[in-house]
Amino acid sequence: MAAGSALENEKLWVGGTAGVVVQAGWLHVPGASLAWAASPSLSALVQGRVARRFVVGGELGVEHSIPALQWAGVSVFNSFRLQLGLQIGVILGDVIPES
Repeated sequence: MAAGSALENEKLWVGGTAGVVVQAGWLHVPGASLAWAASPSLSALVQGRVARRFVVGGELGVEHSIPALQWAGVSVFNSFRLQLGLQIGVILGDVIPES
């Protein structure tokens, strides 16, 4: 879920996101069980319209695995991780006219 506000003649959008990801992993070792974790995340988000229907954005935030993803008591991922993302998209509905 994201919330924010448009700036600079509706071409730049700044906001924040909150989400939850469920992740699972396994080892290619006989007898290894499936490991799982849920990761709530909070991020800052900036998106800019670069053409009439194209959007490019960046996201920076933190995730927290509950429980930490691990096998046989050894953590594979730290419980807190930095999240960095690049977003590329297409606007499918009505678009804001170019000015």
